[in-house]
Amino acid sequence: MNVGWVKPPCETTRKLLGLARGLYPTYKMQRASDMNHLLCFGFGFSARALAARLSPHQWQLTGTSTSEAGCAAIRAAGHAAVRFDGAAPSVNVAAALATVTHVIVSAPPGEAGDPVLRYHRDDLRTAPQLKWIGYLSTVGVYGDHGGAWVDEATPAKPGIPRSLRRLEAEQAWLALPGGPSRRADCRSHCAPAHKCRTAGTRQ
Repeated sequence: MNVGWVKPPCETTRKLLGLARGLYPTYKMQRASDMNHLLCFGFGFSARALAARLSPHQWQLTGTSTSEAGCAAIRAAGHAAVRFDGAAPSVNVAAALATVTHVIVSAPPGEAGDPVLRYHRDDLRTAPQLKWIGYLSTVGVYGDHGGAWVDEATPAKPGIPRSLRRLEAEQAWLALPGGPSRRADCRSHCAPAHKCRTAGTRQ
């Protein structure tokens, strides 16, 4: 499939890079209770690159993996790890969300939908410290444009099932309380959610 050229970079990408560059100075040590806590659902290339940038800035990082070997690799890199295979809820994910301030989701949805939302939607809605959610989607949701330019204003027309699942997952994440921006009238806990369609993400 030839999606086409993707115009640089989207606003959400700039926000993600701003987060990665560190919003808090390194010269002032923070108490553990004051640190930002990033939970990465899926700890692939994008999450590892972000973790490498954030670690010096006194962020606590937790990554998920579907296997014990994957969790061991995350711990070997100096981060906390919890196992979440998407087949059942994880008590450790629920416990982590009690202190999480930021969430990045790069794990792909399955045929039954997004596994994080399927099993931990309520935990996300009630997470007391959660400030921001980022969903890393794919440019595959644009479909085949024969090499033409696409950007965030291009209508999504996924042409294969896994890209359609990605689009449905995007919509589900943005439909969480708070949506794409924080609502002043939201009575439950709200965190702003943003999507970023990246090249190279598994469709």
